[in-house]
Amino acid sequence: MVTHLERVRKAKVIQKNFRLYLWRKRVREAAEEWRNIVAEQKRRESQIEEIYENRFKKEYLGKTCPRTKEDFELLYAQVEKWKLSELKRIQDTCSGATKISELTVLLDKEIQLLNGIEYQKNLIKKELKEDRIQQLLVNLGRPTKWVGYRSK
Repeated sequence: MVTHLERVRKAKVIQKNFRLYLWRKRVREAAEEWRNIVAEQKRRESQIEEIYENRFKKEYLGKTCPRTKEDFELLYAQVEKWKLSELKRIQDTCSGATKISELTVLLDKEIQLLNGIEYQKNLIKKELKEDRIQQLLVNLGRPTKWVGYRSK
């Protein structure tokens, strides 16, 4: 016959093992949740990194070989920003005849930059026009497909 003390001892062992089971289960769940959070964080970081990389590539390509209207607007804005900073520098450092000569040099540089941008813009327009003409010629050179009443 099992005494009362033995029952209490066995109940304590069962309770201890059950608590240990619950603790291990919670630790496993928390570890899994942590792994999921870390994976999600890495995925988001890689997406953000990719977005910044794409933006950097787009800006770099837009500055070095502009193709779209936005690229040219970016170049014009950059020239304007450069001009304003140079004007501020000239206002702060020069006076009299040196100021006038610096302003004329600045004007010449600005004209050169804007002419370069316009030249590039005209080249792109000419290239796009030639591409459209070529595409039109390719389309005109295709044989005519006649469709009958049975769609054959």
